[in-house]
Amino acid sequence: MSGDVQSNTSSPGHSRSTRRASSAVAGQEIPERPSMGNYQKLSKFMGTWPEMSIFRRFGTLQAQNLLFLQAELAHLEDQLEDIRAEQRENEELAEKERLDLTQDWRTLADSYDSSEEYQTVVNIKEKLREYNAALVQYHEICQLHSPTKHDLQNLKHWLWRPDGGDNFLRGVEGEAWDSERVPHRDLITTSDAHKERDIFSAFLADNCMVWVLRFSEWFQPKRHLDPENAGLTHYDDSKLNRIAHFIGTLIASMLPAMSIFVLYFVNSMLDRLCIIIAFSALFSFTLAIFTKAKSVEIFAATAAFASVQVVFVGTTDSVPRAAQ
Repeated sequence: MSGDVQSNTSSPGHSRSTRRASSAVAGQEIPERPSMGNYQKLSKFMGTWPEMSIFRRFGTLQAQNLLFLQAELAHLEDQLEDIRAEQRENEELAEKERLDLTQDWRTLADSYDSSEEYQTVVNIKEKLREYNAALVQYHEICQLHSPTKHDLQNLKHWLWRPDGGDNFLRGVEGEAWDSERVPHRDLITTSDAHKERDIFSAFLADNCMVWVLRFSEWFQPKRHLDPENAGLTHYDDSKLNRIAHFIGTLIASMLPAMSIFVLYFVNSMLDRLCIIIAFSALFSFTLAIFTKAKSVEIFAATAAFASVQVVFVGTTDSVPRAAQ
């Protein structure tokens, strides 16, 4: 994972102005210096940091391609039905020949009279192969995850920095990661680094890590001396995961004991039921935040937790503890 380090340079949001070919200074046009960035540096950066491998999904073009292929197949299907309907109405064709053409592939392929039908069938086969391949590929592309906003910001930060991409992308090529022109859902990443992160781990990594890097020496981030990293600092995801796991385990182990402790000192049955509802909701909320558990798993765990509380309430009397 990578987190960007604060820089004294201006914001990437002003990068559009730096793309201009020239600027007016004292009434004269001064050519912009050549950019030091290129696709080779960008590909090396993405190869070094898999989380930065962010690309366009081109969802609109993908859907359009499938729609066009579907339309072509529909026309070919209609054409084939017309040819066969015409053949069925052809009185010059003997009954036996019509049976041979519909029951034997070799007869269909070799028949001069059915050459149009055969060619249409061949065209359908080729177009179906193209359509199926495009359909499967788009399905696989849709399974890829969108990048986190933090990783996207880091990539844009590198493209903007003079010691990184140096704004080498121009025109539509530079708009591939422009949030104003390309919606976030149309971006994908080939990295699965964040696939198993729970909500709390993602919050730590994307919102708290920059402060940890500044004020904490426990992580001891390793700075890469390669200038092409352009101010990005590497830190180990496993330490964040251990922190999130520790906090989640601590809360999960405390909740059952806390609920029993509170129920022990509450005498009213209605108050006990309200407490059971509150602790069960807190328990399910904790599972949703600190784990990647599915809804059915959270439901089962919460039901078991609530059952334990109900059993405790059912096995204890309602006599005030202070009076015993």
